[in-house]
Amino acid sequence: MKTLGQFVLQGAGQCVEYIEAPVKRTEALIRNGMLDGDLMRTKIWADQNVDTVVYVPTPLYQDEIVAVFVKPLSQSLGSLNDLRSKRVVITSGHRWAEAQLMQRGITPVMASTYGHFMEHIHFGKVDVGLIEKSSLPMLGEEPNVMTKVISPIQFHIVLRKEHEDLVPSLDTALKRIKAQFGLMQN
Repeated sequence: MKTLGQFVLQGAGQCVEYIEAPVKRTEALIRNGMLDGDLMRTKIWADQNVDTVVYVPTPLYQDEIVAVFVKPLSQSLGSLNDLRSKRVVITSGHRWAEAQLMQRGITPVMASTYGHFMEHIHFGKVDVGLIEKSSLPMLGEEPNVMTKVISPIQFHIVLRKEHEDLVPSLDTALKRIKAQFGLMQN
């Protein structure tokens, strides 16, 4: 994503220094003005921080949210609404899943690591976990565990509000680059 982000920002005539930092750290850095933006944030996060940030409308990347569960549960899961009667674990900092679950009256169990996430599932502390499909390799090989796609999730470039004037040029550059490389669905 960093490479795609670099193409987009260069395509909009911007020169940017990139840093890699944990999710919660970047949130704090953006809020206190130490970072000007982030390449991978959900619209939900941007809406929760509307006083501080704006987002580029065209998503930089689209992933899928998958349900992770022990085999017998698979028939009863097809959408986020099917989680209403389930105990659900998510990884800490997963704002999109937290907001989607709260909208459905579900208070998720928070796991601080992928290992804790899987422990909750294996030991029956929860019925199901939610995670991005791109993060599945972090869980390792799990022979008794299945996954099922539940929902798409889109990630956007977000900027601090003082850079709002850059949004149209970034959106145009992103659309152009995605079309050029056949990435409109990603």
